[in-house]
Amino acid sequence: MNTFTFSRISFFLGVFTLLILGIPFSNYAQTFAIGEATFEWPDPDRNNRNVNIKAYYPATSAGASATPAAGTFPAVAFGHGFAMSYTAYQNVWEYYVPKGFIFLMVDMENGFSPVHEEFGKDILFTGKEFKNRSENNNGFLLYQKHNGRTALMGHSMGGGASVLGASFDPTFPDAVLGFASAETNPSAIAAASSVTAPFLMFAGSGDAVTPPANHQVPIYNALASPCKILVNITGGAHCYYANTDVACDFGELVSGGNITLDRAEQQEIVNSIMLPYLNVLLKDESSTTELSSALNQSGITSTVGCNLSVENAELESGFSIFPNPAFSQINIQYEITEISDITISLYNISGQQLAQTFIGKQTPGSYTVEQSLGNIKPGMYYYTLNINGAVVSKPLMVLR
Repeated sequence: MNTFTFSRISFFLGVFTLLILGIPFSNYAQTFAIGEATFEWPDPDRNNRNVNIKAYYPATSAGASATPAAGTFPAVAFGHGFAMSYTAYQNVWEYYVPKGFIFLMVDMENGFSPVHEEFGKDILFTGKEFKNRSENNNGFLLYQKHNGRTALMGHSMGGGASVLGASFDPTFPDAVLGFASAETNPSAIAAASSVTAPFLMFAGSGDAVTPPANHQVPIYNALASPCKILVNITGGAHCYYANTDVACDFGELVSGGNITLDRAEQQEIVNSIMLPYLNVLLKDESSTTELSSALNQSGITSTVGCNLSVENAELESGFSIFPNPAFSQINIQYEITEISDITISLYNISGQQLAQTFIGKQTPGSYTVEQSLGNIKPGMYYYTLNINGAVVSKPLMVLR
């Protein structure tokens, strides 16, 4: 079972819960104006260190403290590169906020002697504190605007610091992303072994500031994530993830490298991959097919440390579980149109496999399999049906 299948399962679980609770769906397909706000939040775990954040969010109109748009949205806590400002990444928030994402730009450790560990904690704290305030502070501008999912992300130093942040609390982020993530002090490479969230890493073959072989590749290899992706952009630069920045561009100029793309070309490649990735991991809005296609485009080399699930609408429509909710026993019904190997598995919502039944080859037809729930505790679970390698999933609520 892979993380992308988990995200599709989370979609079904979310739909099921919404139907039960009568909660309306949010429309993420529309384009939003960009609201902005400045926050300064004290971290009680670090002697009330004030963490400065510039927030950009979907709004009904553009501007400072604008009214948030209807619906809920995932959040991305973002760390900038060495000697850079969050303002260099205007291209990032201007692309993603209108598509229904909240970007929390962490404005800390801006000088020439940054403390990487503190920066990692700043990024982690920003994501967690935003979630807390959105859920519990009814005076907060973005109260109940968060959909409950958060990614940690950064560029260069901020990318390495995001790895540190995720390692400090592996239970928190729903995903981690890096633009040319850099080795840090303490080591992001060493910290990666404690990072279990899904991870998307971008690298550029023309990057001589943080050469992939010394930075992104070792971090990627050390990650404990069950699903990790490394995208190496052919001829990609270190600084082209952001807009023009004097400090970054000067560093890249004197470092050399073999850059064959322009800034717009590199950002187009990044967005073609990053948008479906964020949609899958944080929204359940896009199919993994779109992400899989983006990872196979020309001009990149992608290393995927997980198996993308095979989308098959026909199999999915013929797969059902009843009764649902269930008490002690269920029936699993499926249809196949060709001779197929069948495996049925039961998972909890943390992705732990609780049971598996290998049925073997069956001829075309409609089948019903009885399954005892045994001592399964009340709660939300999901069944997966593996048909010749194509995996489809359905949620299950167990009552007692």
